[in-house]
Amino acid sequence: MTYTIKEKLIPMSMKFISHYTFMDKHIEPFYKEILKEDYIGGYDGYVSAHGDKFYSDRSDFKSRNIEFAIGVMIGMIIVYTKKYRKEYEKTHFTWEWYWNTFDKIVQENSEVVNRYNKLWYDYEKTGEL
Repeated sequence: MTYTIKEKLIPMSMKFISHYTFMDKHIEPFYKEILKEDYIGGYDGYVSAHGDKFYSDRSDFKSRNIEFAIGVMIGMIIVYTKKYRKEYEKTHFTWEWYWNTFDKIVQENSEVVNRYNKLWYDYEKTGEL
């Protein structure tokens, strides 16, 4: 399979896979499902502003069987959305609180998280969103 980019054919194996591209497409529907009544929209700006803040969490996401892009979106929910912001500020951001909250979100939304994990897996495999 090949893709045409600027009049050049490149093999599928060279297609660039990016968590930014994935999150640009999926952050709003993902947040709508996770935040439910607390969803206010306009989260697409989070990707370019904060998508690089979670590289150090990659191994923790992996140990929880959470794909990197999904882990980043959950991390941004915890750190940057109003729903968790007050609690985040009260704890003075302890890692224990962060990971407990992360695990709680994953547990309470396991079906959604698993579905998006699969979407990421499919994106990595095919390069198609």
